[in-house]
Amino acid sequence: MRDPTDRAAELAEEASPAPDGAGTDIRAVGRVAQILGLFSATQPQLSATAVAARLNLNRTTAYRYCMSLAAAQVLERLDNGEFTPGRILLQLGAFALGRRDVLTVAPSHMRALSAATSTVAPG
Repeated sequence: MRDPTDRAAELAEEASPAPDGAGTDIRAVGRVAQILGLFSATQPQLSATAVAARLNLNRTTAYRYCMSLAAAQVLERLDNGEFTPGRILLQLGAFALGRRDVLTVAPSHMRALSAATSTVAPG
């Protein structure tokens, strides 16, 4: 089964602003998608410096983005100065998961799990 954080990174990359300004994307929206795509189960916290390095941004710019996202509760600033997904993202994630029809989504994942573990569901 594919790690859902891989898809988040793909979406962030797809949302990156067009270098020539083409497209309907607003640069800030694309940049926010890139920042949010950096977070994953294995990387639940990031400093603004890490965001800057990973996205090749000026540190001040990355810090301003992170602080603005924290002010909007999209990110949360921790006591150590790092950032983690905030209340708004948790709320949206719960909403998105709640809208998924488990009976529609689960079969393909269950088949993959069954194949990976060489097991068969009873009866």
